[in-house]
Amino acid sequence: MYSALPGLLDGNPFSESGQLRVPDGLGGILEVLKEALKLLTAFQVHPDISLQLCAYLFFFINASLFNALMERGSVAGFYQWSRGVQIRANLDLLMDWIQGIGLGDLANEFFQKLSAAVNLLATPKETLLQASWASLRTEFSALNAAQLHHMLSEYNSGKACPAGWTPTLNDAELAVRTADILESFDSHPPLILPSSTFHLELGKPVVEPALFEQLGHLQEFIRRLPRSETQAEPDVEEQATPDSQSTTSPSVTVFQDPAHQEVSDLVTSSDLASPAEPSQAQGSHGDLRSCEAVLTQKLKNLELQNTFQGGQVDMGYHKSLALDPSCLLTPPNTPQGMELSELEADLREGALQQKKVFQKTQLRMSGIYVKSVVPDSPAARCRKLRTGDRILAVNGISVVGMEYNL
Repeated sequence: MYSALPGLLDGNPFSESGQLRVPDGLGGILEVLKEALKLLTAFQVHPDISLQLCAYLFFFINASLFNALMERGSVAGFYQWSRGVQIRANLDLLMDWIQGIGLGDLANEFFQKLSAAVNLLATPKETLLQASWASLRTEFSALNAAQLHHMLSEYNSGKACPAGWTPTLNDAELAVRTADILESFDSHPPLILPSSTFHLELGKPVVEPALFEQLGHLQEFIRRLPRSETQAEPDVEEQATPDSQSTTSPSVTVFQDPAHQEVSDLVTSSDLASPAEPSQAQGSHGDLRSCEAVLTQKLKNLELQNTFQGGQVDMGYHKSLALDPSCLLTPPNTPQGMELSELEADLREGALQQKKVFQKTQLRMSGIYVKSVVPDSPAARCRKLRTGDRILAVNGISVVGMEYNL
């Protein structure tokens, strides 16, 4: 999605005959959204989770494109009526498609900021020149004072702004707060796990036909594994599953639906773990029963979070079991168990490679960042500047959209 987003800002939706069309750049965004919906449907993701994931995608699109639009303002001639009309048409095409899948209201909620900025650019210049600051604040209320002031300043770049665009006394201080220009990614919608209406619930009979079908596919896959790749490893099996009873979760009950009796019999037969047929039970891909035992243990650990949530008996022990690191969702780049010296070395290396990273990024996000802070300096003692922070203004002068060149 990140690499496809510039297409909405740069693509021309108008053909030579003046007809509206979907440009290639916008088509890339639509393809990502379509594939995301296909995956959510194919894996039968809970409807509440699917809706929240779509909400996050809309949030990410809005924040990324809005920030890119603010950055592009420093490029001479980018803020103009014709560009605004093209972006408005592309955004309308995107919204029409989202409306068609029934998520129009959700998208409108998250696209307010981007839509307001694009509407400002698509306003004829003569109309903008005659407008006052108060009227613009009312018409484009989704933009804060700093964002509106930034766009008006860059729109008339190189020329004195009309007197009517001067911020009012109430907005004068807010309009020059450059830290408020870009949208933050920290205010994303939360991901709240549902508590009901699951396709598969532990402790309840399994009656979902699609689950039986998938189990049948798994059984067929195991049967087709080449014998040379499925030699048994008794030592590993003994260490991983000393008790064969511990490899299956007692909280899952399979409902023997007559319509799926044949499939369920195949799945629950002893073929999977029969000593006489080791080629169907184990392989170079990993011992199946060992993996099942590990998965069962993780499920038990996760269940402890609910079982002992309100209890007072040995909470420290149960909490340590439940917080299995492999069961937790963490950002892919989060350092875990990394020494401070290693982390600092990575930060230094990242600072050296920062310019190359921005050049390779298709969104071409420019900016000036803090490479390092000198120890015991005034900047270090104030504890407000840290490595990786972005500089938005210097002595009240905005540097949004500017780059640092050696």
